[in-house]
Amino acid sequence: MVARRLTNCGIGSTDHSSLGTTPLLRWQRDIEHIRQLPPATDFRRLFFHRLDRVVRRDCIFLLLELNERLWAWLEYPIPPADGSSHSNTRFDRAD
Repeated sequence: MVARRLTNCGIGSTDHSSLGTTPLLRWQRDIEHIRQLPPATDFRRLFFHRLDRVVRRDCIFLLLELNERLWAWLEYPIPPADGSSHSNTRFDRAD
């Protein structure tokens, strides 16, 4: 279905200089390696932004955010962990 859409749009019908073939043929050559996601997959969560943040002793980490054209450090509390001083934080930049 994707291949049909690409062909109908004219995308992938000419050779790409780096690939040495058309993008469509390159994509079709490796199609067996592409995994389909279940229909119930929450795609929004797949593309969360990830940051490794230092956690202060009071269980707060800081994120730099743009608020009304001004950059500001915002404090976010987290539950006390196993004494780790780092936190891998995932969030949606649109929120």
